[in-house]
Amino acid sequence: VEIGPQARKYHVHKALLIHHSDYFRKALSGSWKEAQDGVVRLEDVEPVAFNIFIAWIYGRNLGDDDLDWAELLEDDPGVVCTIGDEYLAMIKAYAFGDRFQATKFRRTVHNLFVGPNVYWLHKSHLYPTAIWAFEHIPASALILQFLVDYQCDSWSETDNDEAIMLEKGLPAAFLRRVMRGLCELKHGSGESLMRNRCYLEHASEEDKERCTKRHMVFEEDIEIRSFE
Repeated sequence: VEIGPQARKYHVHKALLIHHSDYFRKALSGSWKEAQDGVVRLEDVEPVAFNIFIAWIYGRNLGDDDLDWAELLEDDPGVVCTIGDEYLAMIKAYAFGDRFQATKFRRTVHNLFVGPNVYWLHKSHLYPTAIWAFEHIPASALILQFLVDYQCDSWSETDNDEAIMLEKGLPAAFLRRVMRGLCELKHGSGESLMRNRCYLEHASEEDKERCTKRHMVFEEDIEIRSFE
């Protein structure tokens, strides 16, 4: 597989790619040129997203505390990898999984992203992730609403200068949803949007039905969501 504009080469077992991604299954098993060449070229994919995918298909536990994110992000030796770096990388990996039909990988990254570690995420880290996510991920994705609700629940006027500067680049779609969320907080209990909402990507409808929390319903034409 050749990744990015520099065509970085990855040598990956074909069976693993086919097993975990419908896109690669079609590309490498059918009549596509890639199947004849044995090479898939993805010029608009960032290496960091593919690094995480490769780590996962070869059995790495992405939620393992011992996982070396600096290695996956390819930081210089000795550079500290921040939680903001990790979350931006995860959202890119999520987008990769969604685009290339690697459903189980996407679900794994999604559920890791919305897990308890997110509460260490400062706005100066959240905003770059939200900016990238709203530009590259479909509007109906639950992970986008998670970013919005997290912002509504945790926003304060004491944000640092870096976060305030980043606010200028926040997408209009993100801000519209935040406005609605803050309105819900004002006219609701005022406690938390997230408390009774489920942000997990369930493996099946049966699993979802067993969940006691409310789940998102998205109206595509007007980009309005509700939790039922």
